[in-house]
Amino acid sequence: MQKDKHTVRTLMQLPKDISSAARTFAESTGAAMLGGQEVAPDVIVFLRELTAKPVGGEVVVESADGTARVFVVGGRVAWAFVGDGGPGFTALLVSRGLMSEEDVNAALAECRRTGSNFCEQLIAWGVADRAPLRKLLLEYVAGSLARAAAMSSPRVRFVPQARAYNSDLTFAIEELWPTPAPSEEEAESLYDASEADLPVVPGRGWNAASAQASLSEAMKMEGAIAAALVDYESGVAVETAGGSADFDVGLAAAGNTEVVRAKLKVASLLGLAGGIEDMLITLSSQYHLIRPLTSNAGFFLYVALDRAQANLAMARHKVMQIESALVL
Repeated sequence: MQKDKHTVRTLMQLPKDISSAARTFAESTGAAMLGGQEVAPDVIVFLRELTAKPVGGEVVVESADGTARVFVVGGRVAWAFVGDGGPGFTALLVSRGLMSEEDVNAALAECRRTGSNFCEQLIAWGVADRAPLRKLLLEYVAGSLARAAAMSSPRVRFVPQARAYNSDLTFAIEELWPTPAPSEEEAESLYDASEADLPVVPGRGWNAASAQASLSEAMKMEGAIAAALVDYESGVAVETAGGSADFDVGLAAAGNTEVVRAKLKVASLLGLAGGIEDMLITLSSQYHLIRPLTSNAGFFLYVALDRAQANLAMARHKVMQIESALVL
C-alpha cells in the first residue's frame, strides 16, 4: 500500500523522545511531559514545517487542557508559554539561585518601563551571564513546548507577525525537540512542504506599521505594562507591545476577547443603542483598558497599566485619542 506524501513527511520527523533540556525541566519542576511517543505530536510537526523558512509570528495551540503560545522570529523559536498554571521562567530563575527575587522584580519593572527584552536586561545589568541564562531559557522553552505537545486534541494555527526582537537568545527547533535521522526509504519519499501547507489564520488585514506606532504611543503612558491590537473574532493579538516573562500580553489579550464578546452579546440581547466606547477591568494592582475600534469592526485596543503609577482618567483619554487616530 503506497503512502501519501503528507503521511511520509510526518513519519520521517518522528522524535525518539523529548529533548534532554525538556526532561531536565520536567524533573526539576514536576511538570507533565510527553516523551517516548511513537508518533510526532501535531504541534511539533507543525513547528518543523513552519521554521523551515525564515518566518515570524505566533503559533497558538488551543485544547481543552489549556492554551499555549510559541513565538517565532526568523524561523527560530524565541519564547513558549503554556497557560496552565505551570512554573514560570522567573520562578525558575529564583529557584535555581541564578538571581534574587528583588533583582527579578527590578528587571521586570524596567522592561515594563522601556519595553526592553527581559533576558537582555539581566545581562546588561550584570546580574546574569549569557551562557547559563541561555541554558536555562532553553530548558524552559523546551519544557513549555513539550507541555504544549502533550495537550489532547490540539487546534494549532499560525498568526504571521513582523515582530521586532532585540535578542539573539532564540533556538532552532532541533535544540528543543531533536529529530532522528530518517530511514533510507523515508528519505527517498520526503515531501518538501511549501508555504501553502501552513494553516494561516484567515481574516481581515491590518496596517502593521500603523498599529505598531499606536501601540508604541500607548506604551509611553505612565504605568504602561503592555498593549495589543486584538482581532476578537479569532481571539488573536495581531500586534503587541510590552509584556514580560510574567505577563504574556498575547494570552491576556486573548482572554479579554471573551469579555468583549460577552458584553457585545448582552448589549445586542438588550437592544441597547450605540456601541461600546470602552471597558475597564480593575484589579488590585492593575488597570486593564479595552476599547473597540469604531473604524474597524472586529478589532479592539487593549492596554494593561500598573495601578500604582497610572492616571486612569488620563489613560482613558489617551487610549481614546490613539483609537481615533489609528488607521488599519
